[in-house]
Amino acid sequence: MHAGAPRVYDRASQIPVSGMGPIEPFDDSRVSSLTQTIDVMPTFLDFHGCVLPPHVQGHSLWRAMNGETLRRDGIFGYLVWR
Repeated sequence: MHAGAPRVYDRASQIPVSGMGPIEPFDDSRVSSLTQTIDVMPTFLDFHGCVLPPHVQGHSLWRAMNGETLRRDGIFGYLVWR
């Protein structure tokens, strides 16, 4: 980013997800890997045992929610500054 540009802070880039099901709850579980909002839908499909269609761009976070570290070099994001 160039000088004087707004910065994306950690709080602005966190994705809260809430849910419940027939599994042991994730008490305040946090994924420290890089994630994107596009990962939410594949995560829900994976949780429910659905096969992800090949055109889906996001990645399931289910393994990360179970303690596995995801490997990503970067993520896409944008910031609207007014």
